[in-house]
Amino acid sequence: QSFVASRQSNELVGVFIVDQALRTVEGYTTDATKLTAAVDRVAGTATSQTGRERDAQRDSRVANPTVPVTAGAEFAGGIGSPVAPGVTPGQGADTATLGANMAEAATRAALDRMDRSYRDLQSNVEGQASMNALLSLVDSLGALPGRKTVVYFCEGLTVAPAVEARFRSIIATANRKNVSVYALDAAGLRAHSKQAETARELQSLSASTVAGLERSDDKKWTEDLEFSEQMLKMDPSASLGILTAQTGGLLIQNTNDLDRGIGRINDDRRNYYALTYSPTNAALDGTYRKIDVKVKRPGVDVRARSGYLAVPANEASPVLTFEVPALTALAASPRPTAFPVRARALSVPMPGSLGLTALVASFTGDAVTFAEDATTKTYAGEATVLARVTDGSGTPIAKQSQQYQLTGQIDQLPKVRAGTLIFFRTPELPPGQYTVATAVHDGKGKRSSVVETTVEVPGGTSPVVGSLFVVSRVERLDPKAPDTATHPLAGQGVLLYPSLGEPISKKAQAEIAFALPLLLDPAAPTPTATLELLQNGQSLAQLPLPLDKADANGRLLQTSRLPSAAIPPGIYELRVTIAAGASKSARSTEITITE
Repeated sequence: QSFVASRQSNELVGVFIVDQALRTVEGYTTDATKLTAAVDRVAGTATSQTGRERDAQRDSRVANPTVPVTAGAEFAGGIGSPVAPGVTPGQGADTATLGANMAEAATRAALDRMDRSYRDLQSNVEGQASMNALLSLVDSLGALPGRKTVVYFCEGLTVAPAVEARFRSIIATANRKNVSVYALDAAGLRAHSKQAETARELQSLSASTVAGLERSDDKKWTEDLEFSEQMLKMDPSASLGILTAQTGGLLIQNTNDLDRGIGRINDDRRNYYALTYSPTNAALDGTYRKIDVKVKRPGVDVRARSGYLAVPANEASPVLTFEVPALTALAASPRPTAFPVRARALSVPMPGSLGLTALVASFTGDAVTFAEDATTKTYAGEATVLARVTDGSGTPIAKQSQQYQLTGQIDQLPKVRAGTLIFFRTPELPPGQYTVATAVHDGKGKRSSVVETTVEVPGGTSPVVGSLFVVSRVERLDPKAPDTATHPLAGQGVLLYPSLGEPISKKAQAEIAFALPLLLDPAAPTPTATLELLQNGQSLAQLPLPLDKADANGRLLQTSRLPSAAIPPGIYELRVTIAAGASKSARSTEITITE
C-alpha cells in the first residue's frame, strides 16, 4: 500500500500474484482506487505453503544431535530381532539401550530423507511455476516503452538445478526488455536468518558426510554434497540478489521497515541516467556481452545491468538459455547446413482450434556428437530443435523449441546413431501465410543446420481445408488412450506420420498414401473432392476423390491411396480440390518418385 500511495500519478501499475500460476489481480492502470483494492485482495489471497510453515515442519523433524542420523545405522547393532525392556540379550542390557537409540535414529533418518526428497521435488515444481510466471511477466513488459520496474515480494526464490536455465533466461529477458527487478524479502526481519539456517543445514550435512566417509558410503556422500549446493541456492541473497543485481535493481532484506525499503526503490527507479551505445560487434551470435559502467566521482556505488545476450530482440516469446545457439544459427548468413534435417509445417484444423498448426522436424542420431566415457561405459549428447514462425513481413509470430539430453550405455550407441529423432509441436496461428525456419543445434559438436518451409493457415469459412500431406507410416492407437480423439494427426484408430519430403520408392511402396484434414459444417451438404496429378504444371491425371463421413463435430481426416506402379520416376505435384457450392479450395504437396 505504501508503494501504491507513493506512486506518481502518471505511472502505470499492475498487480500480479506469482504462485503455481501467474494471476492478474489488476491490469496496468493509473487508478489509485483500483490499485488499493487489488493490494487488499492480494493480502487476503491464500498461496502455496510459505517458507515459515516449511521451517516449522523441518524443525519438528530435526533429529537429536546426540544420535547419529546416518543411513545404515539400523544394522550396526544387529536390530534384526525385537528386544524387550529389561531383558538381557547376549551382550547385556546396554545393547537394548543401543538398540532403542539405533531404532530412533533409523526412524528419524527415514523422516529426514522423506522431508529432503519432498523438498527437492517440491522446489523443482514451485521453482518451475515461479520462473515461468516471472519470465512471462518480464517478457510482456517489453511491449511498453521506457524503463520498467518489477517490485517482487517473496520469502525467497528457490533456484533448483532443474530451473537454473529458466532463471538465467529471466535475467537475459529483463535486460533485453529494459526491465529492472527490485525484491523485498517478505519475511522481514528473520529471528533466524536464512544465512543461519543454511549454515545449520550445512553443519548437519557435514557431520553426516564424515560419517558417510567412515562407512565409505559414496552414494550418501554425493547426495549430501548435491543437497548442500541446493541449500546455498535457497538463500534469498543468493537468488534474489543475483536477479536484482544483474538487472540493475536492488534487494531489500532482513528488515521490517518496508516503508524505508519502498522509499529506496522509488528513489532508485526515479533517479537514474539512461546510457546508450552502439556495439562495435553487431553480430547476433548468442554470446554474452559484458557491460561495465564506471564513474569518476569517488565514494559512490554504480548499479547497472551487467550485460546482455546478443540475440534478436523481437522474438515472439522469451528466449530460453538453451535456445541461444539455435537462434544464432537462424541469424547467420548464409544459414548453416552441417547435417541433413527435414521439416514440414501443416495446417491441421480441429474443432475450436481452426488455426492449429503442426510443426514437424526430424534428423538422424548420427547428426549428434556424443561424448563416450570408457570408465562408466556411457555416452552423452545434446541436441536443440527450434522452430520460428514468421509472417509475410518477417515478424516472429511463434517460437517452439525442445532440448534433448541423450544419454545411455555405450553398447546402445550404434542403435541411437542409426535412429531418427522427431520434433513435433502444435501452435495455433491466425489465418495467413507463414514461413517456418527450423534450426537443429548439436550441443557438443557446436554445429547447426537450418531448413525453411511454408504453411497456409485457412480462414474460418466452411469448409476449412488444412494441408495435404503424404503419409510415411502409420501407428495403431489404443482407442482408450486419452489423446486418441484429440491428436490432430489421428483418425480411424491410427496415428499418421507425415512425410517430410523423402523420395518414394516404387519397389518399396506399391501405393502412395496421403491425407487431408477438413472441418465441415454438419448441417451443410457434403462437398466434392477431386484428385489431380501434375508435372511441370501440366495435368497428367484427374479423378474424383470420395470423402468419408465427418464426425459429430464436423472433423474429417480424409485418407486415400494412389498406386505408384503406373507413375514414372520424377517430381510431381499432388493436388486435391474441395468444392462446396461456388467456392473451391485447392491444396497441393510435392512428391518425388524413384524406381
